[in-house]
Amino acid sequence: MKKLIIVLVLMQIALISHSQCATAYKDSAVLAVVVYEHSNYQGRSMILTSDWTVSGSSDPWNDKISSIEVPSGLTVVVYMDWKYQGESMTLTSNWTCQEGPYAWKNDKISSIRVFRTQDAPLPKQKKMPKKP
Repeated sequence: MKKLIIVLVLMQIALISHSQCATAYKDSAVLAVVVYEHSNYQGRSMILTSDWTVSGSSDPWNDKISSIEVPSGLTVVVYMDWKYQGESMTLTSNWTCQEGPYAWKNDKISSIRVFRTQDAPLPKQKKMPKKP
């Protein structure tokens, strides 16, 4: 009977939604990025206080991110491939996959670097072709 009660309590704890945890982080002094599985900051969420990359093709967050909350003071670089490879975009504010130039990145993010804004790398500059 005691084991059953312990299991039930643990199950209730596990059912606490990630969004409740994300709200707690918003109110704390810890700077953290929150990623969401759906646009407009909906669905499951994951809190990142440091870099993240998928652990393999079976990672539940691989190619699932559709919106990201970026607090003031942090800069985020998201990558389309794991281990910080592939095409990237730099975010200094919240992003959702609704519309705009980065809408096509919906469900394509596989790794993220988190920087304090003063330590963030500059976005890569495109080289302009030389005039003949």
